[in-house]
Amino acid sequence: MMQNTTTTVCQDTIEASTGTLLVGFLGTSYAMSVQAMDVEWLCRNRLEFLPVCGEPSLYSSYSVRGLPTYVLFENGKEVGRHLGRLDADALDSLLEAVFGVLKCQ
Repeated sequence: MMQNTTTTVCQDTIEASTGTLLVGFLGTSYAMSVQAMDVEWLCRNRLEFLPVCGEPSLYSSYSVRGLPTYVLFENGKEVGRHLGRLDADALDSLLEAVFGVLKCQ
């Protein structure tokens, strides 16, 4: 389930990903943990979700300037991002903007 991800493991996971991967750059608060679980549920069986909590060096590597930030990768390449709370409508909008179709609904 959700756990802190080391910098190396996260970068390796992103670079090696095939298909669609949503990375959630989150803070360390309880509210952010709950948000991560909500997003994980939204993406279940549709796309992979990798929560990243408490890894400031990763935040700067991926130009994360505010939390939470969700970055969408396709085959290891960034294809979109969303700053702020991610609910079903925001996720649908992000996926539609990037792919032209809704993957999560």
